[in-house]
Amino acid sequence: GGMATKILAARTASTAGIPCGLINGQHTDRVFSFLKSGMTKSQEEDSADVSPNSMGAEEPYGTLFLPMNQDGGICHTRRWILSLPASASVSVNEACARQLAGRGSLLPQGIEKVQGSFEKNDCVKLMHNGTEIGRGLVNFDSEDLQKIKGKSSNSLKKVLGLDTAPLEACDEGNVVLTVAPEAFQQDDNNLMNLGA
Repeated sequence: GGMATKILAARTASTAGIPCGLINGQHTDRVFSFLKSGMTKSQEEDSADVSPNSMGAEEPYGTLFLPMNQDGGICHTRRWILSLPASASVSVNEACARQLAGRGSLLPQGIEKVQGSFEKNDCVKLMHNGTEIGRGLVNFDSEDLQKIKGKSSNSLKKVLGLDTAPLEACDEGNVVLTVAPEAFQQDDNNLMNLGA
């Protein structure tokens, strides 16, 4: 595969708590630089600072993807969501971004734009001001989400012509932030500048 496939594989490994390195395949001996850098230490030996420099070792030759902190409060389901490919995106307004930062669900009324094609339960990028702020598994396909964006949850059944429909575009348990929640809980200027 191409570079996107390699980065997806590295992201999958790092979200599982495994350090990963990308090297030029024509220089296979460079894999030893990762081993010498100390990045293969066990999780029990890891400290808060796991960079090669903090261990007194040289930087490895290639691109190093550090493991995600296993004690960071992200469950296995959310790690899995982070590892999924997401080519489509959903852009949200400021109020919705703040709700997501507070571990809330993605409601249709906070959606400003739906880009790309996806099916129900696919992973999409959650965007605000042109910046990815999270990932989520959607409860609707792109066609239905396009119809209900900006609408209140109470009107979903009527708009979609269904007897039953979920109230959320993404349930809170299926949303993972890719930026620090504190970025949304500070002043309005900070939130507005996330995309800058």
